[in-house]
Amino acid sequence: MDKQDRRVFGTLDGLRGIAALAVVTRHVPDTTFQDLLPGSTLAVDLFFVLSGFVLAHSYTERLRGEMGAIAFMRVRIIRLYPLYILGSALVALASSHRLRSIWRAVSASAA
Repeated sequence: MDKQDRRVFGTLDGLRGIAALAVVTRHVPDTTFQDLLPGSTLAVDLFFVLSGFVLAHSYTERLRGEMGAIAFMRVRIIRLYPLYILGSALVALASSHRLRSIWRAVSASAA
């Protein structure tokens, strides 16, 4: 399947985006967004179901043809791993900043 034969699911992509935003609202400490979207706990499930459908549609023919399981995993890792590295680096940076501020507060109160 070449790039011209690929089908784009605009509505599904929109729903996945809304589900992703609903998941983000569950992680915001303020409960305002949670009150606006009370069913947002199901957004993770919706996101994964829609993503699974899109992935199955995108890779079914290739997996039946020339692409094996190892090649599929390699393609997915190459696509997702940079995001994992970036996310891990941001969490490490935020955590180290937070730990430094806690350490300063503890040191100041001990002195």
